[in-house]
Amino acid sequence: MCGQAVESMNSEDQVDQVDSVDSVDQVDSVDSVDPAYVTIPGSSCRPRAVILCAVLAIASIASPAVRAEDVAQMIAAGKPGAVVKLPAGTHQVGAAIVVPPGVSVSGAGYDKTVFAFSGPGLTVKGSTGASITDLTIRGAARPGLAVVDSADVRVERVRVLACGVGISFSGVTGGRVANAVVAENQIGIVIAKCAKTAVVNSTAANNTNLSISMTGNRDCAAFSNVFAGSQLGIACGSNTNLALDYNLYVALFVGGLTGEPTRESLPAWQSLSECDRHSVELVLDNAASISERAIIEDSYGVDLSAAKVVIFEFVIPMGYAWDGKAPVEMRSGTSFWMGMFVDDNDKPGLDEQNAYPWPVTFAAFGNPDQGAMATLE
Repeated sequence: MCGQAVESMNSEDQVDQVDSVDSVDQVDSVDSVDPAYVTIPGSSCRPRAVILCAVLAIASIASPAVRAEDVAQMIAAGKPGAVVKLPAGTHQVGAAIVVPPGVSVSGAGYDKTVFAFSGPGLTVKGSTGASITDLTIRGAARPGLAVVDSADVRVERVRVLACGVGISFSGVTGGRVANAVVAENQIGIVIAKCAKTAVVNSTAANNTNLSISMTGNRDCAAFSNVFAGSQLGIACGSNTNLALDYNLYVALFVGGLTGEPTRESLPAWQSLSECDRHSVELVLDNAASISERAIIEDSYGVDLSAAKVVIFEFVIPMGYAWDGKAPVEMRSGTSFWMGMFVDDNDKPGLDEQNAYPWPVTFAAFGNPDQGAMATLE
């Protein structure tokens, strides 16, 4: 079932994205969707903090700047079979860096050698037997690390932060991503049109839309990973002999196949995909220990313990709203009952488990018992 048909991707920059919580479709761009924030009982950390602290701390790095031109020249001068060893430091890079075929790049440590991109990221293309290890990539507009049309390329002990896509493998045979942390990107990891490629012992955390996409692959695998803090854990389509197992999921929706509704729970995903038989899911059912007020406090970072009245100011990004019968123009003086969805998880599977940050306003024209009177300024 993980090999269900889907249209092929056009380029290494094109990825599967979650357009809505009902389906998984292929699109041309990555849109920003804020992740949900829900506390874990007995902890001041959100799931994102818990997972990252447990696997690999993401700390700010205060290193002296190093000339990006020198680093780029070091990589460009590499010969096939050579390993370019990069110094510690933060390298501010404005242009893409393309690693020559057959050249490996090794930093001084994932927390010591940092590429801070302001444009495209690091690309490995047409390479065989190369490796990218022991460094951090952050801030790239495109994939932070793209491996394209290559064979036997390893990415190990690498951290990719705050990029459009974290790590992208396209048209790769025998590739491997291991002991990587891919976090705070729009999409974490993309494996597309690859063969015999594996993602193992890695963490994809707090990637806004999706932790990992695996599409159009043959004999590929994702084992012993953490997929946490995303709207959707995994999206699959058109794979042959895909192996998924021993993963940990913490997501609004665990998985989706192209053309099928996304599955919220791990059992539902297992039934649909016939994968992840030994994987586990962390279910955030905290009704017994946390109140709706506490969820609001945690989401906004405020203390409402002494509040008698709570006033919220919202911006409604639309010119018209539906009142149940007809569209109504949202102009100054328009009044309506406005409420909020607060995910208290008191009835798992029955709450408003949509892909929105909590709390969030719902449709402007509700019933009086579902909100409070509001008037547009």
